Amino acid sequence: MLQEYHDQFIAYRKVCEQLGIKAGVSENGSASMLNRIKITNPTQQQKDEAEKKAIEEHHAILYILEADKYKYEKLIEEILGN
Repeated sequence: MLQEYHDQFIAYRKVCEQLGIKAGVSENGSASMLNRIKITNPTQQQKDEAEKKAIEEHHAILYILEADKYKYEKLIEEILGN
C-alpha cells in the first residue's frame, strides 16, 4: 500500500513537470529558504538552489499531508517525531 501511494505521488510530480505546472514555486518560498540559511545578498545560483530546496520541501510536506492518515498513522507519527 505504501509503495502504491509513493508511486502515485511520483506520477503526480512527473505529470506536473510534463505539463509545466510548477507546484510549490513561489517568491516567498525561495526568500524564506534564503532567509533560513542566512543568505542576505544571494547570487542567481543561490536563488535557483533555494527555489529547488523550497519546492522539495513543499513536496515533502504534501507527501505527508496527503497520505491516508488511517493507513499510515504510525509512519506519519515517526516522521513527525510524535
